[in-house]
Amino acid sequence: MISYIVRIIGLAVGALIYTLGLDIFLVPNQVIDGGIVGVSLMVAQVTGLSFSVFIILFNIPFFILGYKKIGSLFTVLSLISVISLSFWNKILHMAHLTPVTYDPFLSTVFGGIIIGVGVGLIIRWGGLIRWNGNFSHYCR
Repeated sequence: MISYIVRIIGLAVGALIYTLGLDIFLVPNQVIDGGIVGVSLMVAQVTGLSFSVFIILFNIPFFILGYKKIGSLFTVLSLISVISLSFWNKILHMAHLTPVTYDPFLSTVFGGIIIGVGVGLIIRWGGLIRWNGNFSHYCR
């Protein structure tokens, strides 16, 4: 039981770090992330609706495929990761954090590093938030 709690905390911390990279570095400088996160950011910008809604909606097909190909534990942990990302995004938007830099190059470098740490923690604790290359590796 404790190992599941530790995993969930690890996934939530990874999602928080990922969201900090997005909200403090990339989004304020109009630098977009790739994959489903990037598509969710673009659709949210165009429609004016919340990024948090789109990140969950666009991941649903991958949750279904992940459940069929890999298993329920992996899918649940990935679902926790995406819901945590959505939750932290809402919380950080309410906090009105100021960007660290307005230089697009620096924001890309530092945002990428921070997002990489967040993704690494999520993968370390058994989840997945970026379905592109990692998902195909798991499905082999």
